[in-house]
Amino acid sequence: MSLQRCEGSNLESVLEEVRNRFGDTATIVEANRLRKGGVGGFFAKERYEVVVDVEDGPTVLPPDFGLEATEDFRDRLLSLADDVDDVDGTTPVLSTEQPAFTALLDSITRHMEAPDGPPPAPFVPAPAPVPVPAPFAPPAPPAPPAPPVIDATLDRLGLPEDITRAAAAAPAPPGSDPSAWLLNLLAKIPAAERLPQAPGSVIVVAGSRDPALRLARQMAHELGLDHDSLLVASPGYRGRAIPVHRRITGVDSAVESRSSWRRRPRPTVVAVDAAPGRSGEWARRIIDALEPTMVWGAVEATRKPEDVFEWSEQLGGFDALGVTELDGTISPAAVLRCGIPVGRLEGQPATPLQWTAVLAPRLRPA
Repeated sequence: MSLQRCEGSNLESVLEEVRNRFGDTATIVEANRLRKGGVGGFFAKERYEVVVDVEDGPTVLPPDFGLEATEDFRDRLLSLADDVDDVDGTTPVLSTEQPAFTALLDSITRHMEAPDGPPPAPFVPAPAPVPVPAPFAPPAPPAPPAPPVIDATLDRLGLPEDITRAAAAAPAPPGSDPSAWLLNLLAKIPAAERLPQAPGSVIVVAGSRDPALRLARQMAHELGLDHDSLLVASPGYRGRAIPVHRRITGVDSAVESRSSWRRRPRPTVVAVDAAPGRSGEWARRIIDALEPTMVWGAVEATRKPEDVFEWSEQLGGFDALGVTELDGTISPAAVLRCGIPVGRLEGQPATPLQWTAVLAPRLRPA
């Protein structure tokens, strides 16, 4: 008697090799699943090994003894191999004296006998261990969600419908900074065009006299203009800030002044006294006579957007608005609903970042 090992990449090939080499005289004493090669437990090749005890002498195989004879116990051998710990050599980790292993080897040995022999005894696997439930631990209470920025809040701020729809479609993620979310929404607000700087250009700022004059001064300063490039058009101005030669009191003086400005190397800025809610007939004639390159409206945020739009139409239309008194209303962005680009907020450029600085502190649940 001697021990022989047969090894292959699958059980079928190993058993066939046992039958071909040793016939029905072999007794299987071990079955191992091996892992060879690889690095750090990866890329190892899986192989199977069967150890048999054979008698000395020639082996005679029945002519019809083939792989089919072992198909009914192949799965049991695979089950046994699954119970064997993976090893990187040929030494089995599972003891061959375990009851499940011994029962399976007996079954394999009977199958290795001639097919005329008695039917194999059924294999009874060892009972599976009963799982022990883990101690019950109550789930941790969820963290309270961040206060949501709901649609009603944005609507109360006066934002146009297209922005509130975009906010509903992509709300601020829970726990995120709503300022960054709001800034992304406000990036879609139409921007005012840049102030013209071409020679002979005329910029008109219409509105109540003091707010219009204040915005006109800011523009003149931004463009680097001298004092003579800033004028006021008013039927009853009596102030001393603007000297007489820089005042326009009627259509005739507006036409005359405009003719002389065509030769100026820099733009001219004119503040036109045209308060919202008042008849705009006089202001409209003055604006038409000045043939402006751009017209701005100086307006308070407390005005209704429909009133601002109507006022703009009376004066021939505005290219942009300069908005003040943002703290005087709960809906400072309502002016955007009139469809006219906003170019200034309290004298600052009305960028999405500036709008965010105004509106973000007001983001509160309704």
